[in-house]
Amino acid sequence: AEILFMRLKSNNPQLNHNLFKRHYIDSAACICAGGDETLSYYFLECSQFSPCRKHLELTLSRIGLSLSVDILLLNDCSIDKDAMSVVLRAVNEYIEKTQRFT
Repeated sequence: AEILFMRLKSNNPQLNHNLFKRHYIDSAACICAGGDETLSYYFLECSQFSPCRKHLELTLSRIGLSLSVDILLLNDCSIDKDAMSVVLRAVNEYIEKTQRFT
């Protein structure tokens, strides 16, 4: 899980947008056909993962945080240590539930 999180954080995930840029696949489109499968799209927009995203958003709202890529990847310097633990657990749970990287 840590390695995958670091790949996401460094914007090097195995998502279609990145694979397309490296000429490994023919299209950057998400399988839901809603747009290019970027990191932001995976976390914030893909309709296929809406139920998982709602749970993620609810978890963040309970600790006073909104859903954003900067929050999810712990790039927001205003997040305290306790909140970071909650965010990291929630992100790992989202990744597991979506099964996108399995």
